[in-house]
Amino acid sequence: MGGCTSKPNDKYETSKEVADLKAQVDQLQRALAVAKAGQSGFPPAYAPSANYGQAPPYGNAYNNAYPNVGGPNAYGGGVGYGPPAGAAAGAAAGAAAGATGGVSSGSGGVVETLFFPDAKLPCRNMNKPGGCRRPHCEYAHEPTSLTRFLAHLGSARSSLDICVFTITNDDISDVVLSLHRRGVRVRIITDNDQAATQGSDIVKFVQAGILVRRDKTPAHMHHKFALIDGRLLLNGSFNWTRQAVTGNNENVTVLADPQLIRSFQAQFNKLWEQFK
Repeated sequence: MGGCTSKPNDKYETSKEVADLKAQVDQLQRALAVAKAGQSGFPPAYAPSANYGQAPPYGNAYNNAYPNVGGPNAYGGGVGYGPPAGAAAGAAAGAAAGATGGVSSGSGGVVETLFFPDAKLPCRNMNKPGGCRRPHCEYAHEPTSLTRFLAHLGSARSSLDICVFTITNDDISDVVLSLHRRGVRVRIITDNDQAATQGSDIVKFVQAGILVRRDKTPAHMHHKFALIDGRLLLNGSFNWTRQAVTGNNENVTVLADPQLIRSFQAQFNKLWEQFK
């Protein structure tokens, strides 16, 4: 048998093919470096800010108590709740295949999808020095879908546009109020009937100086979405209530798709003008 008679360079005869191969190798090496560093593999286009997850009462405590869940670099250097299970391990494959342990890579796409109900609400004592010291605490001491949601919400640096049917959950409201106090421009559109119900946090937002508009129509303003800095969209069935967190079957998808964000921003702006 004559064996293989091809030359090593036969497969890559043009300089363009060689350059393409080198680019693929470089991309894989970068992805491996990301995975080794324990980062999430999120593209820079929508890597959250250094304030990720710092909005009180959610800060260093969860990472200190659960170092294997997240870390100081889990979201581009921020403090918050770690990436989905397998995200770091899948970063190398994600760079080539377009997915990172459930997180889509590339210029936009799905960041993650959160599902409810959570078994428990988060323990606020976890943010105190030493964490929670109650021997039989009934609240969650580990990241949950709600804490992940709060981390995304708390990553806002310049603007937060909220369009949600009903808001009664104090964990969420506290993050919104904290962002407002930090100078983030917050605008809220909500349903007029729900805004008047017992437990609604809309009055609290108005008293704090947050801009709020209600639909003032016989029908319901039934959207449940939020836009963060024009770079992230939170959208799904999830109302911002305790019942939705711990009782209902709900979902929130976090997206960084520019076209979807523009579409939802246009709808928000349309309703904002309509409900003057």
